[in-house]
Amino acid sequence: HHFVISPQQMAISQILKTIRQGQIDYAYSLKDGSIEVIEIVIQKGTQTGSLIGKFISDIKLPKGIDIVGIIHKKRLIIPTSASQLKNDDHLVIFTQGSDIIKKIDSLFKQT
Repeated sequence: HHFVISPQQMAISQILKTIRQGQIDYAYSLKDGSIEVIEIVIQKGTQTGSLIGKFISDIKLPKGIDIVGIIHKKRLIIPTSASQLKNDDHLVIFTQGSDIIKKIDSLFKQT
């Protein structure tokens, strides 16, 4: 199988990583950038730390964002409403539409 990654896809990934200052571990653009698959590290002392201890059911997801996985201690977990986020977990999210950066930011500004 050959995968073709466009310069635009690489640029989007690099921009997202830079903006999030390392909190985004992986970003991949699909369908000409209209869908992003992003892996975000939840860590104390960072913007993402606001989600530590929260249950998936407590997180207000902006329209166009879906949490599709949690990587906990190198194991992929399919999240349920009862899944609780812990320090060093990785969230795998799908985002669609415009204003992806704004949507991700709003995810971490919850109290």
